[in-house]
Amino acid sequence: MAEENIGKEDRLYKMIYGATPTIVIANNTKVNPKEAYPQKVDIDGSSLRFLNEKDPLFRTVKMIQIHITNSSQFASISLGTSLFESFSNLEYIFILSDVALTSQEVLRMSAGFENTDILIFYQVAIPQ
Repeated sequence: MAEENIGKEDRLYKMIYGATPTIVIANNTKVNPKEAYPQKVDIDGSSLRFLNEKDPLFRTVKMIQIHITNSSQFASISLGTSLFESFSNLEYIFILSDVALTSQEVLRMSAGFENTDILIFYQVAIPQ
């Protein structure tokens, strides 16, 4: 965030760190927020199949945050554009990884997004 001069008042910063209405998908369980118009999906790397659902709540989502927790998840992730067909307002895909990840690997995972307006970015946060 600092490299791109994205500060605390920026909309993207608030979406990541603020109180954003979020659909949480983890351990193959989906929990919708109490708010009517979720802006974010927070999903673990093993539950990506849920993104193929035709959920009407996905129409309002602007950001998908994918949390990769182990190397087997990382090896199996492919973020083709067809995975996000139900997300008509999607602007950002944020990959948060607990395993080492390079920009080349992120490019491989997200092939096909070159001609879209979706911003894909990542952060590696290896637990100590």
